[in-house]
Amino acid sequence: MKISHHVNDDFLYLYAAGDLDYSWSLAVATHLAMCSHCRQRVALFEDVLAVSMEENSTETVSLSAMDLLDNMDEAEISDSDVKPTHSATLENETPVFPEPLRSLAGDLKDIKWSTMGGGVKQKILHEQDGLIARLLYIPAGVAAASHGHNGVELTQVVAGGYYDGDQAFNLGDMQTVGHDAPHQPIAMQDSACVCLAVTDAPLKFQNMLPRLFQKFFRI
Repeated sequence: MKISHHVNDDFLYLYAAGDLDYSWSLAVATHLAMCSHCRQRVALFEDVLAVSMEENSTETVSLSAMDLLDNMDEAEISDSDVKPTHSATLENETPVFPEPLRSLAGDLKDIKWSTMGGGVKQKILHEQDGLIARLLYIPAGVAAASHGHNGVELTQVVAGGYYDGDQAFNLGDMQTVGHDAPHQPIAMQDSACVCLAVTDAPLKFQNMLPRLFQKFFRI
């Protein structure tokens, strides 16, 4: 399975520089474990940063980075990067989560979920200074609550997949959403969707019911 949606270069550069907070880094590192394309991008940025330390020249570094990025061909993504699971179920006995997510949270069968309604569940993994990393479980064919964003959200698919408008996000894909129009992810029909989602601000729900429970679920 090929990954179609990647981490943007801003996040990859900050990750390579060690300048991302823990929750952002967790999402990026989880994606990197599944995506050879983005691993190559990080390696490129690490080379650029190494040049910057050696030359100690901001202007030279900027030019070097642009030259390297302009000359880099699109990386071929190996089908072996991501192996689809047949179903994201709580009874799944084979490893589902990649590292480093698995070392932090355990595997899918180990998660102690909190119910959010409609079959949707969550597990908060890390919270600091308004930045929250959580696992979300959405049953097959179920839609998450329609919402917008007060900040940025990274959503990394670690099992199953979902649709958001006319786009499909499959196993290994990363979605980055900012101050865009409201959207409503819907899990695919063939299996539940499990995502690692990181937000830096409360969501803007469209309906009253999710707004009533927003503070309770810290979302």
